[in-house]
Amino acid sequence: PASHSLLAHSRRAKAGSKVSSSTSTGAVSSSRSGSEVVLNLIRGVCARCVGTGVSEPLGVSASSAVSDGLGSVVSGSLIREGEEHSRLLSSSVGVLSSSSFEFEASSRGMSFEGDEHAVLFGYLGAAAAMIFSCFGAAYGTAKSGVGIAAMGVMRPELVMKSIVPVVMAGVLGIYGLIIAAFIALKVKSPYYLYDGYAHLASGLACGLSGLASGVAIGVVGDAGVRANAQQPKLFVGMVLILIFAEALALYGLIVAILLTTNVGKSRA
Repeated sequence: PASHSLLAHSRRAKAGSKVSSSTSTGAVSSSRSGSEVVLNLIRGVCARCVGTGVSEPLGVSASSAVSDGLGSVVSGSLIREGEEHSRLLSSSVGVLSSSSFEFEASSRGMSFEGDEHAVLFGYLGAAAAMIFSCFGAAYGTAKSGVGIAAMGVMRPELVMKSIVPVVMAGVLGIYGLIIAAFIALKVKSPYYLYDGYAHLASGLACGLSGLASGVAIGVVGDAGVRANAQQPKLFVGMVLILIFAEALALYGLIVAILLTTNVGKSRA
């Protein structure tokens, strides 16, 4: 009986030690799993706050420890590891940003000096000179062409003599082409706002002057060729009126050339 009681007591002791060891192992594993969950949470929050200047995202810092669902407190080493992870992410993002900027600058092929926004005004001036001058040339050609076609039905021998308004209207497009080419060749580094404004004013002066001249040539040419078919003595007067209408575009061309010569004088 004594031996049986000793054997039963030893069996109960072994069973109790196994239960306690399994319980402690489960607690340790659950504590580790909870710590890993909180650490992953801190890493995710730090990753979202990279580049925003937030040193302690959502109030999480080493001074305020975060407890997991099981009541265990995350140790300071885990917090430090999360902050180190955040610093590594921030540095890597900074390196990527600087490398992408260097690649963009090297892809341009040259270093630009001046105001990059000024280039917009320069190219707008070139476009305005070409577009408005062509508008004027197109209107003058179309309007005069209608009158020539109507007159040529009754007096076909006067068609070549009445082609003068069409030729003078076509010259307006050449004025715009000249100024647009001058401006496009001058838009280069260094380029500042003063240069961009000067080129914009130059293009508008040439383009709008050409547009006004084209409207005048079209109206005068249409009425002039019709009147010339009925009274040949009006031809000289019609040509003089067309010359003065063409002079409007010439004035704009001269002013545009003067404005383009002022480019670069702001740095002299």
